Amino acid sequence: STQSTWGTGDALAQLCGPEPWDIQRLGRMGMWAGLVSAPVSHVWYNQLDVFMENWRRRLSTRSILARSSSAMVLAKIAADQLIYTPPVLALYFFAMAKLQAQSTQDALASVQAKFFDTLMTNWAVWPAVQVVTFTMVPLPLRVAFIQVVCIFWAFYMSAMAAQPQAELTPVGQIGIALSIEPQLQPAC
Repeated sequence: STQSTWGTGDALAQLCGPEPWDIQRLGRMGMWAGLVSAPVSHVWYNQLDVFMENWRRRLSTRSILARSSSAMVLAKIAADQLIYTPPVLALYFFAMAKLQAQSTQDALASVQAKFFDTLMTNWAVWPAVQVVTFTMVPLPLRVAFIQVVCIFWAFYMSAMAAQPQAELTPVGQIGIALSIEPQLQPAC
């Protein structure tokens, strides 16, 4: 089940992390998996396939999307990464903060501090997983396949959620963090 997948990822993250074991953290991950991740993922991936197939049928036969299964896979990945992923990541960090009884302001600050790095990591991992998902895994098995990969993703997400905001670079400060100070050259 999704709860055991996310729970396993969290347990591994806790075993590898510096903090002592936190059963409440494991419970929060289980709640996230059972109440949000499983039902939302199930509906999303089943409906995405149906939507894309219906869209392909409506396109002109001259359209590359209508003629190319590779183009349809790329369109599914783009839809998943641009429509589904950003709000789910934001909701995850917000929910984890609220489940720790943080204020709404602190929960929003957590989203702001953790969202960008997590989204960039997501984009480095999930498109490759999705190529396999959409080209090799039958529709009824897609959620199960993704949940296996989610053990490792849950490990990462759990570690990110547990990381103090002070250790992260807020999105608004990325330009500052990447700027290069001019170096003074010695006079010759």
